[in-house]
Amino acid sequence: MTKLNWEQLFFDVRIRDLNNNNNNNNNNNNKFPSNIVDIQNEFDRDYARIIYSSSVRRLQDKTQVFPLQQNDFIRTRLTHSLEVSSLSESMGWQIAQILHTRNVEGFEDLKKLKRLPSLLKVSGLLHDLGNPPFGHFGEYVIKNWFSNFFNEDSKENNKLNYSTLKSEENMITEDEKCDFKYFDGNAQGIRILSRLQLLNDEFGANLTLATLATLMKYPWSSSNVKCKDENIGKEKFGYMCSEKTINQFILENMMNNKEEVRHPATFILEAADDIAYIMADLEDSVKKRLITWNDIYSKEFKSVIENSISELAKRFDKIGRFNYQKRFDTFSNTINKLSKDIPDYDLICSQNLKSFLQSIMIYVVIDRFTDEVYDQIMSGNFKNEALLNIEPLENILNHIKDLIFKKAFSSAEVLELELVGDTVITKLLDLFIPAILKISCKNSTKTKKEEKLVRLISDNFLYVQCLPKSLNDKDWRLRIKELTDYEKIQIVVDYISGMTDSYAVSLHKKLMNGRM
Repeated sequence: MTKLNWEQLFFDVRIRDLNNNNNNNNNNNNKFPSNIVDIQNEFDRDYARIIYSSSVRRLQDKTQVFPLQQNDFIRTRLTHSLEVSSLSESMGWQIAQILHTRNVEGFEDLKKLKRLPSLLKVSGLLHDLGNPPFGHFGEYVIKNWFSNFFNEDSKENNKLNYSTLKSEENMITEDEKCDFKYFDGNAQGIRILSRLQLLNDEFGANLTLATLATLMKYPWSSSNVKCKDENIGKEKFGYMCSEKTINQFILENMMNNKEEVRHPATFILEAADDIAYIMADLEDSVKKRLITWNDIYSKEFKSVIENSISELAKRFDKIGRFNYQKRFDTFSNTINKLSKDIPDYDLICSQNLKSFLQSIMIYVVIDRFTDEVYDQIMSGNFKNEALLNIEPLENILNHIKDLIFKKAFSSAEVLELELVGDTVITKLLDLFIPAILKISCKNSTKTKKEEKLVRLISDNFLYVQCLPKSLNDKDWRLRIKELTDYEKIQIVVDYISGMTDSYAVSLHKKLMNGRM
C-alpha cells in the first residue's frame, strides 16, 4: 500500500484556490527579499487570520467542564484550546526534529521542519471551535432533540415532529437528517471555518486544506455513524453533507484517495487534547474543592503509578529520550517535601502531579508516533486508535477519570447546570425550528411570533446560507423561501450552537419572561 507523503500532507493551498481550479501555491504573495530567510509558512498565516475571529473569542464563554463560572481560575473552552495549541506545537517541534535526523522527506531544513509545529499550533487553537454552549452535554441535547424530532412516533407524545412541518418539495434526506441526529462539534467546526466565518465570499475563513484535514478528527460523514454495539463503533463524524466537498479535496490532494484515513498530525492533536483536558479537569476539580489530594494520591494509586512507570521505562527508556523512573523519583521527592500547612496544599500537589504526568504522556506520544506506530500511521493502517491507549498509561488515567466522574461530574453543581443547559437548548430549538420551517411550508400558517423569531436570527447566518445562490443579489432575503428544509434547519443549528453559555441563558430568559 502506498504510504502517505509529508509534502502532500503539508498541502497549503486554500479552499478558494481549489474551488477555482487554481492549484498554484500562494506563498509567492509573501516572498521576502532573497537575502532574508522567511520561515513563516501558510499555517502561521492561518493562525494569524483566525485568532482575531469572533468564533475564537466566543470560546471564552463556552463550557469546558463547569458551566457559567464566575471563578476566573476555572478553564473555559478558550483556555483549554490555548493549552492544547501549546502542547501540540511543542510535541510537533520534537517530532519534527526526530524526523529531520532520520532524513525523512519533508523535514530537510528549518523552514520545512517548522511546518508540523505550525500546523499543530493552529489546529490546537481551533479543535473545539464548533462546540455548542454547555460543552459536550450541549451536543447531547441537540442530538437527542433531533432524534425525537425526526422520529415519526414522537408526535404521539405531543412533541414537535418533522412530519407536520416538512415541505414536500424540499424535504430533508435521510443522510441530511444524520447531520443533526448525530450532531458533532468537530463537524460544526469544519463548517464554521469553511463557511460561517465569513470574510468576503462563500469560502469562510479560507484556511489551508492541511489545517482543515488535521481538524477533521473523524474522516467520514454523519451517515456512517454507528451505534456502540456495532462492529465499527463510529459514534462521531467529521463533516456534514454541506461540507462533503472539503473531504473530497482532502482525499484527492493529500490522502491518495484513501478514505477514512486520518491526517497523521491529527493523532498528535488528539493526544494533546487528551493530555490537556484530563489533567486540567482534575486541577479544576481540586480548585473547586470537589476532590482532595487524599482522594487522588491514595496508597492504591501510588502503587499504580509505580508499576506503570516501571512498565513505561522498560518499553521506552531504551530509545533514550526520556528517563521515566528519574522523573517519578523527582516528583515523589517534591511531594514529600511539601508541608501540609501551606496554603492550597491540595492544589499545589495536584499541579505537581499534572506537570509530572503531562511530561510522561508527552514523551509516550513522541516515542509511539516516531517509533512504534509511525509506519502504520503513514500507511493509513493505524486507523483511529489513540496514541495514549497503552495499558501502563490507561491504568493511571482510568483512576483519574473515575475519580473526576464520581466527585466532579456527578456533583450537584454540575448536574444542576447541565439541567439548565438542557432546558435552555431544548426550548430554543422548540421555538426556532418550527419558525424557520414554516417560512415556505404550504401546510402550516406561521404566526407573528414565529415571524419575529426568524428575524431575531442574526442576518449573518441567513446570508451565508443564501450566499452561494446569490453572490451579488441585493435582494438575497427573498432567496430564504427557496432554501431546502435541510438548509433552514442548519441556519437554526448554526445560530444556537454558536451561542455562548451566557447568551443562550439570557436569550432563553428573555423569551420565557415575555420580554421579547
